[in-house]
Parts: sequence; structure tokens; C-alpha cells
Amino acid sequence: MKSRRKGLGVRPLADDHDGSDEEEPMVVIRNGQAVRMGSAVNPVQAAVQAALDGDSDDDDERSTIQKKLRALRKKLRQVHDIKQRRRKGEELDAQQKAKLRTEAQLEQDIARFEEELGEIDGAQDGGSEDGGEAADEGEVEAVAVAVVQPTVQLPTGESAPASGGVLQQRRELKRQRHLEQLQRKRLALEAKKARK
Repeated sequence: MKSRRKGLGVRPLADDHDGSDEEEPMVVIRNGQAVRMGSAVNPVQAAVQAALDGDSDDDDERSTIQKKLRALRKKLRQVHDIKQRRRKGEELDAQQKAKLRTEAQLEQDIARFEEELGEIDGAQDGGSEDGGEAADEGEVEAVAVAVVQPTVQLPTGESAPASGGVLQQRRELKRQRHLEQLQRKRLALEAKKARK
């Protein structure tokens, strides 16, 4: 038995059509938003919509990476909990032992995704996400100096004044801060491993 809805087919234009040769713009749904297509589309509006779509793609990618990072960090916490239990003398089953063997891979994956997230953050002009860590005075002074006189590291290892607009300078500064933060985290992780 076929079910059919009435009134959803193609309909002829209404009688009040003024007879002009202009086509009515067609409305299409893209990424959950209505977009007008056809000859009546304003090129400026199309460019703005394309830029917004690109931003949403970056946001989607960013949120996907953040979800993966949360999942990986949760697994790493579980591994650390299992290690604590083992230190207390608790017997581990085969599944827990298998989780312990994945620790190095989890740390590598976390570092890789943090780096990808840093690249995305460097490409965007959004706010900084330091994870709520407090910065010491040396970092604050270094950042203040960098904001006043932004520089770019050249491939030769020398610093040169940053060229480009203010947004480009901010992006570069944010990228550098994020890379420094990742480096600090890696060093702290290595120091923690060395103590164990």
C-alpha cells in the first residue's frame, strides 16, 4: 500500500507572476541552513556564506578533536588508576593488563591530537583556551612584550618583525603560545615518567 502526501509535488507558479524573465531563487538546505540558489543570489552574500561554512567546518573539526582528546584522556586516567591499584598490591585481570600496555600509545595519540588542535587554533582568530592553568609572571611579561613587538621565527632561527595585519600577528602569537604550552606539558610528562 503506497502512502502519498498531497500537495508536496511541483506546483506551477502562481497567477500573480508579473511576467518578468527573472527566475525566483531556489532555496536549498545546506548544513541545516536555508541557502538561496539561482540568478537572484548576491555574490557578496555567497562569499559570506562560503566563509561561514568554512568556519563551521573548522569548528566541527575542532569539536571532533576535542571529543577524541577527552576520550583518550579518560582512558589514560583509567590506566593510571589501574597502575595505582597494582602498586597497592591488587591483582589485575587480563583486560586491565591489556589497558596498561596501551599507555604509551595513548600518550602519543593525545600529543598528536593536541598538536592538531593547536594548528586549528592557530588558523582561527578565536580566544585562547589554556585549560584554566595559571601563568607565572615570566610568561605574562613575555606575552606582553610579544604583543607589543610581535616577531616571527625565520627558518634560519633568527627573529624578524612580523609582517601582515594585526589579526595575522595575533594568530602567530597564539600559535606560539600554544606550542609553548604543549612543550611544557610534554616536559612535565617526561619528568613524571622519569620519577617513576
